[in-house]
Amino acid sequence: MPAIAVRITKTTAEIKHGPRRARFLKRKTGWVPDYFYLEKRKMLRFKDHEWMSVSNLRAPMTRMTKIGEAGLRFEGQLDVYDVKVEAWVQIEAAPDGPGFQVTSGFKPVTGLIEIFEAGSAFECPYEYDFREDSTTLIGGNPVYKHRDSKVNSGLYLESALWVANRRLRARQSYVCWSPLLLHRVRDLDGGNERCITILGHWDDTTFHEVYATPTRGGGNVAADDAVFLAEEKRLHDAGETRGYKYLMGCTNWSSSMVKDPSFFVRKGQAVHQKVTLTYDHDLGELSLDAWVLAAWQRVNAFSFPQKGVVKAYDVATHTLGVTWEKAAMELTGMFRNKRYGNVWDADRGMQIYLDGSRPTSYGYHCEAAMQWYAPCHYWGVLRGDDAFASTIARHAARHGQAMIERGPDAYGIGDMMFTFSGIMRLLEQVDPRPPSLEKRTRDFFNLHLEKITGRSDPKKLNADYGMLSFFATSLLIAARVLAMPEAQKKALLLLRQINAQLNEGGQFWRFGCGRWEGWCQAGRQIRAAGPAQAAMANLMAYHATGNIAHLTPARQFMNLVIGLSVNCWNASPVEDMDTRGFTMGGNCGRDQLADLPPWETFECIRSICALMEVIDAPPAWYDAVFLASRTGLCSMPAARTWKRAYDLKGNVVYEPVNRHGNLQAIYNRGAYIAYENPWDQTMQAPYQGVEPIMNHLTFGGGVARVEDERLLAIVPRVASYRQRTDEPVSAHIWNPTNRTLHSSVVFRPTKDARVVPFKIDPRSALHIYG
Repeated sequence: MPAIAVRITKTTAEIKHGPRRARFLKRKTGWVPDYFYLEKRKMLRFKDHEWMSVSNLRAPMTRMTKIGEAGLRFEGQLDVYDVKVEAWVQIEAAPDGPGFQVTSGFKPVTGLIEIFEAGSAFECPYEYDFREDSTTLIGGNPVYKHRDSKVNSGLYLESALWVANRRLRARQSYVCWSPLLLHRVRDLDGGNERCITILGHWDDTTFHEVYATPTRGGGNVAADDAVFLAEEKRLHDAGETRGYKYLMGCTNWSSSMVKDPSFFVRKGQAVHQKVTLTYDHDLGELSLDAWVLAAWQRVNAFSFPQKGVVKAYDVATHTLGVTWEKAAMELTGMFRNKRYGNVWDADRGMQIYLDGSRPTSYGYHCEAAMQWYAPCHYWGVLRGDDAFASTIARHAARHGQAMIERGPDAYGIGDMMFTFSGIMRLLEQVDPRPPSLEKRTRDFFNLHLEKITGRSDPKKLNADYGMLSFFATSLLIAARVLAMPEAQKKALLLLRQINAQLNEGGQFWRFGCGRWEGWCQAGRQIRAAGPAQAAMANLMAYHATGNIAHLTPARQFMNLVIGLSVNCWNASPVEDMDTRGFTMGGNCGRDQLADLPPWETFECIRSICALMEVIDAPPAWYDAVFLASRTGLCSMPAARTWKRAYDLKGNVVYEPVNRHGNLQAIYNRGAYIAYENPWDQTMQAPYQGVEPIMNHLTFGGGVARVEDERLLAIVPRVASYRQRTDEPVSAHIWNPTNRTLHSSVVFRPTKDARVVPFKIDPRSALHIYG
């Protein structure tokens, strides 16, 4: 544990936390912040050396007290246009790791005030010359990368609303569900590097915006401590150097998603802000993905359900009786009928959207059914239901013939993600393979193989690296299943190009699973399914070649998926919805309250599980899977008790479903078909709703069920379709709680069950074979 000390003199106060120091100065008007240091180097400061903004007014901090053995508290009062306001800032050595925990707040004591910005902002010293190499990462996956004033990633005007945009800024407006901001900045020659991490404690913070932007420049005041107050105006003057400003948990006119925002704060109502910040000279031995993952694990702990109990899971399972097994039974049961509601038709296929859940349903499609066949067939095999598996194979053959009849050019590279990746998983299992489906797949790959090489220019292919990652996994299956040896060579060449995006100068943000220059929301940022599929492609390449080198990029890609795309804070005010554990679909740096697609989420989550077979997973991986396994049920109407909608004035309202016959009727017609957007409960989408089948088999109890529901059982080989019925099962048990637990795991609960008791330590994983 780093040494912690607080030292106070007549003119200075300092908190020391290992090599990091926070220093404060006494002036005639009160205490003012100096810098956060790393050894002797200035690394970070309060913006303009001022504590906080209350509508651009600053409170003089006239009182200072020591807090315990690790912190200081500064208090003061200011007049906000005839209303007295109390203000405070408390700085402590962070109790959970390196750096400092900063708590800011204010409260009007004599009346109501109107504010348009509030909170403590931070900035790095003004030491960069407008040509620097800068990478900004925000949880929820806005990525902004620029070098030598040339933008590599991020959109300039990505919102339809008017906002105060600045070139080179990155933001997550309104609600950021993983309050994490990382900034790496250095000169073009690699010198003068800073790596800054700022994490928000959202349960103790009023405003949930995150923003980073270059400052406008000012004559290198960082070199002159002695006169920084006397020459404060120089901070605002144009000059030869600039720094970067960071807002975490503030509201600010330039960062807000709405135009010219203002807020009323009433008498006695407090505004809170709590952040943890740390910083380093450089990344040292860490790779960028490991830095991101470590920050995610730390911020995840701020609001993680330490007792292993998630309220939304309780509502679903104990109140409504909805489990992954129940959902899987309902969904696979559809295929035992020639027609099921307005979802499934044996002749025409699957609806993409349920009628009435969006303006256009797109009707029935054979292609949409292809996502379902592999997990349904696998379900039948692992449960010993050969008749059901045969039924699925017949459906697949019929719809494969329909795909042939559409012609050889009917399917382009955009069909890879949702259609042909599912087909390849089915062909991997079925024996004998449906000839029609095999022919359609061979035609597809033969048409595109010449375009897809490791030397191909993604721009010419009009496919980004996320889509190419889906191609790589399918080609590796094709090489083995369809006896196409050239497919493996192409896949390995593709992987070299994909993996190169993790290195310096790479473009790891170009994994949107869309067109290279697509302007859709998945086009210019990370779509979690992209890097997750890159991880899976590397895992499959390892299994195909035995080359252990593929496991390094597999780990790195998955670290980025979790660190940038998996939510770790629950934004929902109602008990039946929990957003933690969902992955963002792809958001271009804009607020995505609704973009929580279930299929894309669990393709990523099960990829994490699959990697656990050969990679020693860190706690963050297990936490992400645990959260998803508990919160994902709320994507289905059957697991919801409240309906979120808007009234006629545009205000968000919640209505209990069981009080309104209209809502009940809507829910009952497809109670287990997931919402594409579970937050808004809109667009019931069968193409996004297949995941309960594989979820039950992977961690819901289909192959290994843990008796204590605070624990999670994961079967990695099931997640990658590698578990066979004649093989023993290896289960990973994760204890997310802070206590030792005793329980047992039931292997193959539907046939010849074997029960294995165990004891598991707090926050640890246990591998059990059965």
